[in-house]
Amino acid sequence: HGGSGTTAASLRSGIPTIVTPIAVDQFHWANIVNTKGWGVGTEDLTKISRADLVRAMRECEKPELIERVRKNGEQLRSEDGPSEAVKVIQMYLDILRDPEKAAEAAKRA
Repeated sequence: HGGSGTTAASLRSGIPTIVTPIAVDQFHWANIVNTKGWGVGTEDLTKISRADLVRAMRECEKPELIERVRKNGEQLRSEDGPSEAVKVIQMYLDILRDPEKAAEAAKRA
């Protein structure tokens, strides 16, 4: 349907995705997929037709879209997400432990 996990898995694979939202954050991800050009986000699943799905599949077969998403997938797979997350969390913990750093960070926010 296109929640955050499904959309992330699709993007990481480097394959265009079709998001057919039915609830919660899926509508947001359908919009992001359309905006970024990573595939096709449709209207609510209960409102789309067979023809809408055929159009979405044809869009996802376009070479320029396939290439864009393939490159995006390569980039995502090359990143070390867990290590980067640890660095960001550590940075915030360091800020929270130091009142002066916390005050500086609050001013920038």
